[in-house]
Amino acid sequence: KAVREMGARYLRQMQKVMLTRSWHELQRHDLQRLYRIIVGDNKLGPTTKNLRLRTCKTFFKWMHDRGALGSVSWDIITQTLKSVKAPEHKHGRIMQPHELQVLFSVMVGERPEVGLFFLLKVCTGLRIGELVNVRVADIVSGRGLKPYLSVSAPKTNRTRKVNLSSSPLAHTILENLKASSSDYVFLPEFKDRTDTVSLYRRFQRHLVRTISKKTHLKVNPKDLRASNEAMLASLEGWDIFKVARQLGHSTAIANQAYTEDIQMQDYPSGKSIEEVAGLEEIGLRMLKANGMNARITEALQSKERELDNLHQSRMALILGELKEWVELRPLLQEVQGRGFSVEDVSRIKAQFTDAYAQRLDKCSDPGERQSLQDKFLVVMNLMN
Repeated sequence: KAVREMGARYLRQMQKVMLTRSWHELQRHDLQRLYRIIVGDNKLGPTTKNLRLRTCKTFFKWMHDRGALGSVSWDIITQTLKSVKAPEHKHGRIMQPHELQVLFSVMVGERPEVGLFFLLKVCTGLRIGELVNVRVADIVSGRGLKPYLSVSAPKTNRTRKVNLSSSPLAHTILENLKASSSDYVFLPEFKDRTDTVSLYRRFQRHLVRTISKKTHLKVNPKDLRASNEAMLASLEGWDIFKVARQLGHSTAIANQAYTEDIQMQDYPSGKSIEEVAGLEEIGLRMLKANGMNARITEALQSKERELDNLHQSRMALILGELKEWVELRPLLQEVQGRGFSVEDVSRIKAQFTDAYAQRLDKCSDPGERQSLQDKFLVVMNLMN
């Protein structure tokens, strides 16, 4: 959606110069002006410029297929809005554990809120534009699920799931942010997210200018992402292609850009990113400095176990109450032994309501009718 909105912004700039002319009167010089607007935006890198050009070309393709662009051919559109030459993929510098420990030790004392942002970056490997746009609804955990983060990448216009089981510290930070936010977890006061550059620069400038000067380390956000790649690859069960999927990279980039660099790293063994980086103790200090609960994930897991036990005991009561209802026996045998889903409960409710109506219609004794009604209310209350 953000990419489409960006494309629409450039198209509106072109339309202003077209004045009263409609899309049917589009001319080559209008397309050339659009190309200059996008390519001349110095805030954008070559890859992002090409993404904007592709978005606009997709719109013109849609218009052209419907005959809404008049005499302008598709060949003219593709030749005019041609991609700019993008440089080879630049891989960040892979940082060593002692460098990360020095960096985040300084951040805890200087700017703990900025430190939290970049600690989350090194633990998840998110692009800085992805991290600044994380919302409460993107943080997913629950019964029967590994915790993960649903990430929408403005750069590629794709969504992927980032597995948080590789970093319990990242999961703890995100659950704390989720508990204290209602929408965006970072900079929630800014509702307009079409220009993420100005948002993430609020964090980036403290890392590049202030913290780097104090630690005498030359660090940029790409270095933290590259370090996450290398540490992920050192964890058991994570090959280089699984790492690429986690980070939203193509397998071609994994082969060409960083396979050799990562394989040359000699990281200590560990079960999580923070253990490999030696950031477990510093991570706890960072949580405390930001007023966060370090045991929130344990509390959530305990609550999930309690709810699961309550659910199982309630299902046992329902099955006990419905044992004598022969009309429901085939359905109960089908669902028994597994956790009742919402669909299962709906099917049981529907069949139980039908069976109750049929029995009530055949019953003439007032006492039996009252007993049926009481049974119906008990079971329905349990299922609700």
